[in-house]
Amino acid sequence: MKFKSVDIVGFRAYAQEGDGAFDFSNSDGQVSNFISIYAPNGFGKSSFYDAMEWAITNNISRYIRESQRTNNDSASLYLNTTESSQRILKNRYIAEDAPSYVKVRATGNKNFDRTVRRPAPGQRDYTYDNARTDKKTKHLADIFLSQDAIDAFLKEERPEQRYDRFMGAFGGNDEKYRGSLFTSIKSCSRELKNLNEAIIALEGNLLEPTLEFSVDEVNKTINEINLNGGNFPKIGNTFSELEQTELLSMLSKRSIELDSELNSLAQQSHAIDYCTGSLPRLAQHREQRTKLNTEIAKIHLNKDEISSLSKILDTKNNLQQRIRSTADETHLISLVLSNQHQLSTIVEDILNHKQKISTLDTQLNERNIKSSANTQEVESLRRERLNNDTQLASLLDDLGKAESQFIEIDTHEKLILALSARITDSERRTATTTNLRKSLLEELQQYSNIIIAKSILPEDTQALLKPDPQFLANFHQHLELRNEAQQRIDALEANAKELSGQSADLFALMSMAKNLLSKTLSDACPVCNAEYGSHTALLEKIQSNGSIEAALHAIIESKEDLQKRITQIDDFLDRGQSYLTSLKLSAIAGIKDRLSNAELEIERLSRELAEAKHEQSLKTDNLHRLRATTRNLNKLDYVAFINLAISNIKERIATIDSNLEKTINLIKSDSETTGDIASIKAETLAKVENAEQTDIYVLYNHLKSQYILPDGDINNAFTPKYNELIEAQHTLSKELSTITEHSSKIQTNLIQTGAYSSETPLLEKLASLTNELRQLEESVAQIGASLSPFIEDLNATIESLHNELQQKKSNIDKTSSIASSSLILTNIVKAQIEDVLPFFKYRELRAKIDLHRDTKNHIESLSISLARELKKVESQLKERINNFFYTDLITSIYRKIDPHPFFKTVRFECIFPAEDKPRLEVYLYEEELSQPIAPALYFSSAQLNILSLSIFLAKALHIEHDGEPVRSILIDDPIHSMDSINVLSVIDLLRNISVNFDRQIILSTHDENFYELLKLKVPEEQFGSKFIKFKSFGVVHADGNSD
Repeated sequence: MKFKSVDIVGFRAYAQEGDGAFDFSNSDGQVSNFISIYAPNGFGKSSFYDAMEWAITNNISRYIRESQRTNNDSASLYLNTTESSQRILKNRYIAEDAPSYVKVRATGNKNFDRTVRRPAPGQRDYTYDNARTDKKTKHLADIFLSQDAIDAFLKEERPEQRYDRFMGAFGGNDEKYRGSLFTSIKSCSRELKNLNEAIIALEGNLLEPTLEFSVDEVNKTINEINLNGGNFPKIGNTFSELEQTELLSMLSKRSIELDSELNSLAQQSHAIDYCTGSLPRLAQHREQRTKLNTEIAKIHLNKDEISSLSKILDTKNNLQQRIRSTADETHLISLVLSNQHQLSTIVEDILNHKQKISTLDTQLNERNIKSSANTQEVESLRRERLNNDTQLASLLDDLGKAESQFIEIDTHEKLILALSARITDSERRTATTTNLRKSLLEELQQYSNIIIAKSILPEDTQALLKPDPQFLANFHQHLELRNEAQQRIDALEANAKELSGQSADLFALMSMAKNLLSKTLSDACPVCNAEYGSHTALLEKIQSNGSIEAALHAIIESKEDLQKRITQIDDFLDRGQSYLTSLKLSAIAGIKDRLSNAELEIERLSRELAEAKHEQSLKTDNLHRLRATTRNLNKLDYVAFINLAISNIKERIATIDSNLEKTINLIKSDSETTGDIASIKAETLAKVENAEQTDIYVLYNHLKSQYILPDGDINNAFTPKYNELIEAQHTLSKELSTITEHSSKIQTNLIQTGAYSSETPLLEKLASLTNELRQLEESVAQIGASLSPFIEDLNATIESLHNELQQKKSNIDKTSSIASSSLILTNIVKAQIEDVLPFFKYRELRAKIDLHRDTKNHIESLSISLARELKKVESQLKERINNFFYTDLITSIYRKIDPHPFFKTVRFECIFPAEDKPRLEVYLYEEELSQPIAPALYFSSAQLNILSLSIFLAKALHIEHDGEPVRSILIDDPIHSMDSINVLSVIDLLRNISVNFDRQIILSTHDENFYELLKLKVPEEQFGSKFIKFKSFGVVHADGNSD
């Protein structure tokens, strides 16, 4: 897979469509194998690599590298605001809805298209998240080599990080297995340490016990206690301190219980003796209780007879009262019946008068309804007349105000037109000032973006700052002088390094010459055959040979002179930098002043515009109100409308006055008729009232209501009631006679039996007997309470109670004897038990020590097995690393550039420390020597960059995608810190890789000399190379013979 083209729009440095169009095809349509891109620093080279990598993998490696990701993310979050979205990938100077995407076209119909998402306010379009990398294309990140990656691989990245990164991607289950083995071995070591400490601690507490008694004897005593009701465990082989504490607690508890039981039994024995002495008194109380119950029963019987007599006498009185009442009612009814003719006349007259009153009420109601309706009509007409009068007055007032209203309407219309013109002018001035502010902000941004450094000023910066032309020429001339001086210093350092090597060779040669002369004693130089005066003179000449030292001294002096020259140039450049900075600050201050004035002017115009709009709104509202009052009519139509309305209202007022007069006359006529009817009704009501107040009618009406009699004939209504009352009198008289006879018999019987005839003395006797019985019952209950703990049936005979108490006392004596024996045995065991624990503690410690030693032996055996397995897995991982990094190919590439005269063999070695994290080290070896060096400690920056480049190229040559080789390699500024020899070697290496391995090399540089050298070393005509230049920030164009 090779890349045919890349189209970058709205991404990082590339703003518009066409600015970032990279075409990697030649004029014949074939994909170029060697592409060189040139641009000064800051023109967008890195953005090109970022865009390609992001389009292919959905991430950018230099942003998410472990040493940079957290800082990048934190800085991005700090600069984020909730008011707007943050652009990290999207170009900052294009519109919000402008397109932002990257399209990569490759051979084999492989396309990689990706669009920058548009985040919401407060969000970012890129989040520095490793997890977002596309897993299908993640490996293709290895075809990109940036200057950051070159620096980081050997300088910044620690060996532990290299190992973690490699194993995270390629370790698989073997690395997980190694990690688990390593963890298990460390766990075994910790466990062995803990076991050794535990064994030492246990052996320190191990003391031989001395026992002067037998454990079996203690268990025998415990058995005897348990036979007497105890429940104590025997002492076994695993007897512990906890069990000892529990057993002592149980024995103490048992001792207390036995003491309490003996005290309780003694108290019960004394209680039984007391109960036995109380039995004779109990027999006497029982006999007295029987006699009292008999007498109380007779009293209750006498009480019942007196109560019955009292009820009979009450009934007799009641009957006598009822007979008298019935006789009174009979007399009243007889009066009604005797005057029934008079009553009939009165009732008939009252009925006729009430019928007449009902008719008169009907007539009055009708008259009142009609009168009310007429009154309401009068009120309605009067309200209508008042409303019309009000409307007429209002219309007359509107007619008077019409002239002034239309004058005010005309004035408002003119004012509104003037305000509209004023608003238009304010808006125009506001727009002009806003555009000026926008222009000033853009200009301020341009000046703020200017970076003042010791470098050649770009043309756009010169145009903005407008420095003195003579100063600018001197500044650029001094920059060139400084670069030349630095290049000469670099050349002198290279010569000094070469002379150092020659010095060693020369000293070796002199040593050989001296050894040879010491053997031959010749006066001729064995190296150059020059003749000297004597053998001694020749040795002195060789010994004093200082050509190398003189050369080195000359180089050092030249270097010091050049460094002094650079210091002088830097002093001028610093002053120039200060001058340029002052120009920048002065320009920024002027722009800020103008911007501040523009802001104040916008604020003033905004206030003026708001005030004008507010005033226009008020005038418009007033105009609408005025027009509404004139019904949106012109003056003539409005006056005609009011006159017509006045005429109509006057006609309605005349009609209302006529109707009102007619209705008032009708109300007067109805009022006279109603008065006559009311007078007749009053006379009739007086007649009814006189008839109803006669005595016989009042009695008639009362009895009729009392007995709920029907209307109609008086004789038929009252005669049945009269007969009923006569019959009731006879019945009550008979009942009274029977009751009188029965009460006489009861009174006679009480006198004959000598019983109480009245209730008061009887109740006094009953209370006396009841009190005596209560006192007797209390004495019996007290004796029963003392017997109840020992006797189940308290009502048994005295003899049975005596026998049962004696049996209880015998049982208590026996139980007391057993408890006393158990208490003695319990105290014995308590005294013996404290000497048992040391023996069992000794046995327990010995068992724990044996168990720990068995466990220790097992873990030691397991640790040895795990260590052997760990060595095996580590060997497999080392072999995997050697196979992965293609060390032979790396060494071959490294030797092509040949940055070091001795160390020429590259090796990747995996170190597995016993107590630390694994490391992936990069070592260099001398030919036929086994002692390596770490390049980060001994190599220069250029040598480290060459080594990193070699490793990257070897890895990139083996990248595959979808089962096919990826034949593209992208490199950003590979010659950092390299000398001219190394640069030529790199060019030859890349050209050979492109030709021999059929690889597409896409190379960028900020060094124009290197770019031109590439044109000479890899010419377009011979190799089909493609050359691209940036003509300005974020804008590219082809640079070649065919273009």
